[in-house]
Amino acid sequence: MAAFSGFIGLFLMGGLLVLRRMTHGTVNSVQDLVTITGIQNAGSLPALGSGRRRRMPGMVMEQGQSGIAETLRALRLTMQSVAGGGPANTVLVTSPGIGDGKSTVAASMARLSAADGLRVLLLETDMRRPQMSTIFGAPWPGRSIEAVLNGETRFEDAVQVDERSGLHTLLSDRSSPNPQALIESRQFAELISRARREYHLVIMDSPPVMRVADAVVLSQHADSVLFAVGWERAPRTMVLEAIRRLPRSMRARMATVLTRVRPGRLDPLGYYAGYAKSASPDLKRLPAPGA
Repeated sequence: MAAFSGFIGLFLMGGLLVLRRMTHGTVNSVQDLVTITGIQNAGSLPALGSGRRRRMPGMVMEQGQSGIAETLRALRLTMQSVAGGGPANTVLVTSPGIGDGKSTVAASMARLSAADGLRVLLLETDMRRPQMSTIFGAPWPGRSIEAVLNGETRFEDAVQVDERSGLHTLLSDRSSPNPQALIESRQFAELISRARREYHLVIMDSPPVMRVADAVVLSQHADSVLFAVGWERAPRTMVLEAIRRLPRSMRARMATVLTRVRPGRLDPLGYYAGYAKSASPDLKRLPAPGA
């Protein structure tokens, strides 16, 4: 009886340890992410070295047939499918917390899609901690997304064209004291409505879900949500809570992407390794609206 009781005690202790790891550990694989969220995974992307030349939005322009580029194309196709079969022309990219790589994913997917010939608009709706200026340069004075929403300039005058890809961008200058009021405004709804008419694909870079409520508001304007989760970074409890905070109606139109994965730990089930020699895409630059 003593031996049996000891065995039961060890079994229960082991079960508690496994349960604790499942609920408090970090996400470390595609299978792990799918298991804890119950949401379709769209792929995984590797962590890159430091330095400006190693940034993903630039690499996809130089290596248009690389594994990273092919995985980003697969992300775009997955977002179309989760949106209900038609083109997912408005995709919200968000994450549980800071540092999960959601801005890198948004910029890279937008730039590559434009280089592939689609008419794409990248909206920097993270007006609290905007990051896109480090990739595309700061918005022209008085021609930011804040200026458009405040009625200080016209949309067609504020849109900038990325020379490398033909991507259209509307970036933030971090000038608004209340960004959430801007994205809840009638002007923002009108901006999204116009973008839907004029572009094949609209990508919104959103603040993290667990930091502010902006992503919840922005999801009401999205056809699909791409949820970026950092490898061995985001606690499982945080990932689950972030998903819970988004509207339940969006669950069927969400997909996850595992980001910043150590190259040696990339799961072939979520990553395209490439098939041909990499080459720069044949860019089709587009004029700004009204030009």
